[in-house]
Amino acid sequence: MKAAMYVPGDFEVVDVPLPEFKTKLWYSLFPQDKPTTMLIRVRNAAINPVDYKVPFPLFPFLRWFVSNGVAKDVSGTVLAVNLGNDGCALKVGDDIFGKISAISGGTLQEYAVVECKAIAVKPKDLPFDVASAFGVAAGTSYEAITKHGSVKGKRVLVIGGSGGTGSVGVRLAHILGAHVTTICSGSNAEFVKSLGADEIIDYKSPSWEKVLKESQPFDLIYDTVTSLEDQDYVPLAIQALAKDGHYVAINGQVLDWIHTFLEKITKHHFGASNYELLLPDFSSQHYEAMGQMATDPKNPLKIPIDTKYPSVTTENVHKGFEKLKSRRTRGKIVFDVAEI
Repeated sequence: MKAAMYVPGDFEVVDVPLPEFKTKLWYSLFPQDKPTTMLIRVRNAAINPVDYKVPFPLFPFLRWFVSNGVAKDVSGTVLAVNLGNDGCALKVGDDIFGKISAISGGTLQEYAVVECKAIAVKPKDLPFDVASAFGVAAGTSYEAITKHGSVKGKRVLVIGGSGGTGSVGVRLAHILGAHVTTICSGSNAEFVKSLGADEIIDYKSPSWEKVLKESQPFDLIYDTVTSLEDQDYVPLAIQALAKDGHYVAINGQVLDWIHTFLEKITKHHFGASNYELLLPDFSSQHYEAMGQMATDPKNPLKIPIDTKYPSVTTENVHKGFEKLKSRRTRGKIVFDVAEI
């Protein structure tokens, strides 16, 4: 089959063998933990910044633990099921959507073997291309917006509201009843307003920092921008957080990552008590909930698609990632994989 794969310093579409059901050593030793796996025919796939940001050239040993396949967002159809012990109810013929795990392979390929954990049945009224755009961005945003309780009637700030992840955050917060402010370029103001943003802070304006400081405090700040490569919004934005508010980021500085991994090991919190660098626990239940929201006729959850490529070729994969790296997208970048 054809598949987009990581090659040294690049991506390339190549011929690879069809994926097979394989029992990992861990599940051979502990069969009670064995998950259900499925062979799917991929219909559409979408890409995310994490697909190029993982520093494989610096840490090549990561390839011992994850696949060389590109992308994790997917929609498709179940062709075969290898039942595990996780109670998964998916069956042959089901149309599905969600996110695959790092060790399952990629989704810019004709067929994939995926685990059930973050996969759900695709609603009939949800097109395959739109369904594939949920994946990482929607799964991350759903957890960030909902994990600290209801946001109904609360003030939410989304930093980077026009990007693939931020745009989902804006829409989700709006649907769940929050008053939504977002930081983005003024040129994207109408776009984020169409998603439900109530107020826009234009980061290109000379006075944007003053506007943020003078804003009424936010109950939740969802930061989709701060990283080693982009501006660090945390020192300024956290000052606009309400006393009992929560600052949830999806990326951060080196010290933030160190704190986060130490927390996982020691179960103790490091750094500011109201700050969290989110490591999402993607689940099928979250995708089921978002699928219902997406097909609500009155106020649907919209996943904006910036660009859709008609096929998976090396040229199109390069174009897609160059566009993604530009940080100038409005929504997700999707590929038709059925036409590979």
